[in-house]
Amino acid sequence: YVFRWEMEVINRRGAEAQSSEKFFLCALPGTSLPVSLQPPPGSPPNPNLTVVPQGDVGAMRAALAARDIAAVILEPTGAAWGAVPLAPGDVAAYRELCDEHGTLLVFDEVVTGFRWSERCAQDLIGVTPDLTALAKVVAGGLPGGALAGPAELLAVLAFRDDPALPKVEHYGTYNAHPLAAAAGTVTLDLLADGELIRATHLRAAQLRAALGEVFTRVGSPGFVYGQASTFIMLLDPESDDPVVLKRGIKGARSAALQCAMLLEGVHLYRGCGLLSIAHGDDELQLTVTALERSLRRMQAEGAIP
Repeated sequence: YVFRWEMEVINRRGAEAQSSEKFFLCALPGTSLPVSLQPPPGSPPNPNLTVVPQGDVGAMRAALAARDIAAVILEPTGAAWGAVPLAPGDVAAYRELCDEHGTLLVFDEVVTGFRWSERCAQDLIGVTPDLTALAKVVAGGLPGGALAGPAELLAVLAFRDDPALPKVEHYGTYNAHPLAAAAGTVTLDLLADGELIRATHLRAAQLRAALGEVFTRVGSPGFVYGQASTFIMLLDPESDDPVVLKRGIKGARSAALQCAMLLEGVHLYRGCGLLSIAHGDDELQLTVTALERSLRRMQAEGAIP
């Protein structure tokens, strides 16, 4: 996304939906590519929306040159926490373009923060944003989040008596939630040296390989990929087409796989999963066995070839 102060909006193709009291974007969570320019049901039309394809540095350059843009917001690993991977070189190019135009670069690390590394995905990519949005791991899995950045940017949120510099409102149901703060503190202490994070990456790589072998044994089209401690499955021939990757598993096949895996004791997230430090060899083997049994069940019922 690219935001202008007057709410000019550019949506990175395939990104998740964001909203505020003053503007709505026209991308729905999990939407297929290309993103529809029609506003979501119940949202007003936004005449200031432009679609910028992910990884199209030229389109981003043109968009920033054409408008007074306040901020570019993106997932540094690519749409949907890397379902559609974004090359680190493209992220670096966005950083340079934002610097050229005086535009803030904001990373959405709600999923990737403290999962890709103890310093978040930005450390692995080698690009430092101006602001970073965090949640999930940062609150130990409890409701909570954080916005990280330099003092000169975050100062607008500070309480002050100067009427010429009113505080920017910052609403949140779980603001200053002590339980989430305690859970987040303990979690971040556990992850501080990165060893547990790297261990989950290793187990995830092993799981991705084992799940991929299942498709070969069963003889049904499908492939598995992912980054860090995640895995993403598709019931299609292997492809790097962003449209295919963002589409994921849809419709009846998605429901069939979800139900079949639940019968085997495994809950998928739309054909995807994220490992934690609690997952060990037993859980990995359970997942691999569950997938093989589920695919064979789906074949027997005619849901997949």
